[in-house]
Amino acid sequence: MAELMPRLCRATMQRELSCTHDAGASAQQIWALELICHQKNYPLRQLLVALRMKTSTGTVFVDRLCKSGLVKRAQNPKNRRSVLLALTRKGDAMLRKARQRRAQEARSLFASVPARKRRDYLTLLESLIATLQNSKEVL
Repeated sequence: MAELMPRLCRATMQRELSCTHDAGASAQQIWALELICHQKNYPLRQLLVALRMKTSTGTVFVDRLCKSGLVKRAQNPKNRRSVLLALTRKGDAMLRKARQRRAQEARSLFASVPARKRRDYLTLLESLIATLQNSKEVL
């Protein structure tokens, strides 16, 4: 197991990079859009924590997302020191394109795997994600 996990992670990351590149973005940009899309007004601070970015690096990163038209930034009306982020139509379209590409990649990858084994794998992944979420990991 210890030998297989790094190989699985590398192969998965290569496929993820291919999917995000095909969508016209970096993996980090798509990850940010994935986080922001789950909440109408996503706090900038929360994004930086989730992406493990320092404030200075994160500010430049978000500036680029805004200049690319993927995200809009607004001041939090309840706390002037807080910045909120939201996806634009362009950001939403890019995220949908990346998700479609991921789904296509998954179908291709699992095409030769019997349905029962695919269900077992899905159950295992859900269990692992729940374990990681319970251990305070950011997903």
